[in-house]
Amino acid sequence: MMNVKPILFLNRLIVRTHNNQIAYDETFHNGVNIIRGQNSSGKSTIANFIFYVFGGDFNNWTTEALKCKEVIAEVCINGAVVTLKRSINESGLQPMSIFWNNYEESKKDSMNWQTFPYKQTANTASYTNVLFRALAFPEVKSAEDSNITMHQILRLLYIDQETPTQSLFRFERFDPPLTREAVAEILLGVYDDSLYFQRLRLKQAKREKEEKDREFQNLNKVFGQATGVNTVAAVQREIESTKVNLSNINTDIAELRQQQIVKTTKRTTLISENIQSDLSEAKNKIRVLHTHINQLDIDIADSKQFISTLEKRISELNNSLLTRQILGELPLTHCPQCLNELINNVAEGHCFLCKQPLSNEAEKANAKRLLQEMDLQVKESKSLLEEKERKRANFSGELPMCIETARSLQKQLDLSIQNSQTTRDERLDDLLV
Repeated sequence: MMNVKPILFLNRLIVRTHNNQIAYDETFHNGVNIIRGQNSSGKSTIANFIFYVFGGDFNNWTTEALKCKEVIAEVCINGAVVTLKRSINESGLQPMSIFWNNYEESKKDSMNWQTFPYKQTANTASYTNVLFRALAFPEVKSAEDSNITMHQILRLLYIDQETPTQSLFRFERFDPPLTREAVAEILLGVYDDSLYFQRLRLKQAKREKEEKDREFQNLNKVFGQATGVNTVAAVQREIESTKVNLSNINTDIAELRQQQIVKTTKRTTLISENIQSDLSEAKNKIRVLHTHINQLDIDIADSKQFISTLEKRISELNNSLLTRQILGELPLTHCPQCLNELINNVAEGHCFLCKQPLSNEAEKANAKRLLQEMDLQVKESKSLLEEKERKRANFSGELPMCIETARSLQKQLDLSIQNSQTTRDERLDDLLV
């Protein structure tokens, strides 16, 4: 169950043209901010820019808006100042660049921007994952058309002029009720990940049932027309008939095996050589599989230890931030070196001990950046671990079959050698007689 109080505040909005000129630059304050102007002066476009830079998917730009290259927003996320940037493009699903500090610092350092795609992959986090983590939102599992993104969150916070006034959500053509319900629960702080996951599973199960019903009807129709076997009773009769035929074949095989072998031809030797060759290949394959499995066991153990170390570092960093937040309210009154009382003549926003200016916002943003990087490393490492475990499972599943094949070949080889020896003994007895 989610129980957080996320804060997302727009400090400043900047829009740049293609020649890097400033088309719009405005700061915002706590409380109500009103954007006013004459008709067709760009008020709705500014609102669309805000929706877009926060993560909304928007591509219905006006001609004037397309003359701009990018929109930048300095935002405050749970006390940390972060800068967001997105390119203005007519195609949708555009990525987002994030700088973990304020806008002025981002102009000085162009190398530390991180770009995240609109959709997440197995090895890459989306900007929704990053912003959700910074906002302390729970991890929302995605499922095709029920994907909870920043775009879905903003639909309940932003309404455009085309949306009907009686609608709480910004209008979209495809609007699953499950998505709206999950978004509302997240913003109200009552989101339950397990409940949402079960809803997705129920929806997926219904879809799979419908597909299986269609497959069954099609197969039933095909089998009914081709063989006339379209009922359970008919299938049971076919099974019983096949079992009788199989029993007769096994009886014939047993009778043939009991017949006396009269002589051995030159082909017997060739068969033995072929069996020996197949047996050698089977044993070599078993050795290779054992080698792969042992190597993967080492790699899997190493990956698990690495993931455990990263998760421990994430936990320690969270504990450090919490400790810093708690101890930050306990100012020093005496010098830790000489134990004399400190004189309280420090300007606001400066350290009580060293008199240097404090940078809490930068520290919080840097901590969130570190958390995000380590979280991405954990996700990538778990993906690699799953791949290694999948390979090991495949090798482990293949190994018993190879061992059984080797045993079967060994038995055939022993039987062939035994038959050859019997034939030679019979020939020797004939010569002695």
